[in-house]
Amino acid sequence: QPLIPAFKAYLDGYLTANTADARLTYFDKENKKGIDLGVHALANDTCVNFNLYPDVPTIGYRQFALNDDNYIRTYLDRPFEADVKLKSMSDSCYIQIGAFENEYHKQTINAIIDNLNLHELLSVIPVPIPDMSGNLDFNANYIEQTEGFLVNGDMEALRFTYNGMSVGDIASRFNYLPIGDKAHSIDADLKFNGTDVASVKGEYDTEGKGAINADLTLNSIPLSMVSPFIPDQIVALTGNMNGGINITGPTDAFIVNGALIPQDVHVISNQYSVDLALANDPIRFTNSRVDFDQFEFRGSGENPLTLNGYVDFSNLDEVL
Repeated sequence: QPLIPAFKAYLDGYLTANTADARLTYFDKENKKGIDLGVHALANDTCVNFNLYPDVPTIGYRQFALNDDNYIRTYLDRPFEADVKLKSMSDSCYIQIGAFENEYHKQTINAIIDNLNLHELLSVIPVPIPDMSGNLDFNANYIEQTEGFLVNGDMEALRFTYNGMSVGDIASRFNYLPIGDKAHSIDADLKFNGTDVASVKGEYDTEGKGAINADLTLNSIPLSMVSPFIPDQIVALTGNMNGGINITGPTDAFIVNGALIPQDVHVISNQYSVDLALANDPIRFTNSRVDFDQFEFRGSGENPLTLNGYVDFSNLDEVL
């Protein structure tokens, strides 16, 4: 098991009849301050008012200027309110959380993150996690309406790396909307280095065992972006993947139809000196069954490795 790095953390505070206070400070093994952030709470007859302090808190080793009039107010009979702004003292990083009562007399929440250094933020987490770096931009909205609510937003991780391996610029846009009391709708897309490469759109119904109806579309998605996430980099992938997949039915026995189309795809293993090229032929899914008819993998030799047969995963307990 990975060892937890040495650190020191202190939580100071007090509690009275109508006030509470807590301040967290964190120092790493080199005694560098990674977190210094406090919250003061004051309760009255109508609300509980929270204020963050100090004026220059530390988050992820970085000092921020905190707006003097910051607040988070919770009420018993109406939506909570918030106005918190954090501006980095050393670069353009900016964090803002706002909340208010909207025109429907319901809750609206906005969250904005600009140019957040992922490596610095994650380095204060005192448990082993994958090493990730890059700069994160995030913008999300939660809006309650007369009936139901919606969540939408977008995010982008620039120069993203995972365990020391470069992935690239990854961006996503998403929309979530509940349908009635038991169904949910999602619409999202993925960009890689500024190009649209994938999208998903569908619905999920929680009634009974749950049911799904979703469409996944791939548009020349580079498989190289997947390689850094393969454990121990046993293999690496190159080339692109196109196609579309439809998934329908109950979650314990869903049906998959569609096709994936490799585009100059290679499976490479330096450990085993293997480089297999997949044929640029569609891999078709019909009612959760994949049929292979003379599907070729080509290595360095003249004779390809030919795959015939099928994989039936309509029953995940008995994959044939």
